[in-house]
Amino acid sequence: MNIQPLYLTALLLFGLLLTACNEEFGSQSSERSSKETDIEAPVLERPLQKEAVTEFSVVAFNVENLFDLDGVALFDDYRQGYPENLLAYSGHKLLTKLNNVVAVLKTVDDGRGPDIILFQEFENDFSPPEEPVKIRNFLAQHRERSLKQMLSGKWREAYADISALEWMAKAIDDAGMRDYNVSVAAPKALESDIAHVNAVFSRFPIIESKTHLIPQARDIQEVLVSVSG
Repeated sequence: MNIQPLYLTALLLFGLLLTACNEEFGSQSSERSSKETDIEAPVLERPLQKEAVTEFSVVAFNVENLFDLDGVALFDDYRQGYPENLLAYSGHKLLTKLNNVVAVLKTVDDGRGPDIILFQEFENDFSPPEEPVKIRNFLAQHRERSLKQMLSGKWREAYADISALEWMAKAIDDAGMRDYNVSVAAPKALESDIAHVNAVFSRFPIIESKTHLIPQARDIQEVLVSVSG
C-alpha cells in the first residue's frame, strides 16, 4: 500500500473506521462537531515513529467470541464453574483460539505480522479494572511466563482479571510480533447486553481514538493513525 499525500479512509463492515491521514486532515478533524462522536476511547500507548514508511500492511480479523476466563459472560458457553461439562470454556480452549489467531497473523510480512490489525469480537470486559491497563506494563509483568505456561499450568486467581484483549496481546508478543499500540472501545456494563468490543493494534502512533455508540450492537471505533507524519 503506497502512501500518497491524500486521505486514506477505510470503513470496515465489521464496525471499525480506520483513518490514516496527513497533518492537514488532523487540523480538520479537530474542527468537527462534538455531535459526531459520543465518547473518546482510551489510547493506551503513543510512541514516536522513528522512520519514514512508504508501504504498510493492514489486516481485519474477526476473532469470533474471544472471551476471557473470569466466568462473567452473556453466553452460557463461556461461563466457568462446570467441571463436569467437558465442553465448557477453559484455559485450554482459550489457548487454542489464541494460537490459531497468531498462526494466521504470522503469515503476514514474513512472520513479522501486520502493521495494523483491526480486531472484532473481543469480549466486552464486564469486570474491568478501575484504570485502563497499559499493554506494555502488562506484558512486562508477565514476561517470565509464556502464554502456554499461564493457560496450561497451575491456575492463578489473578488470571481471571486478565481481559481477552490482554490475552491476545500476550499471544502476539510471545510470537515475536511486537511494538503495537492499542486502542479499544470502553467496556460496558453487563446490563447493556453488548457482548463484544472492537480493538485496533497499530505499530504507528495512534493520535486519536473515538467511539461512536451504536444501540444494541458493538460500537464503531474511529482511529487516527500517523503514518510518516
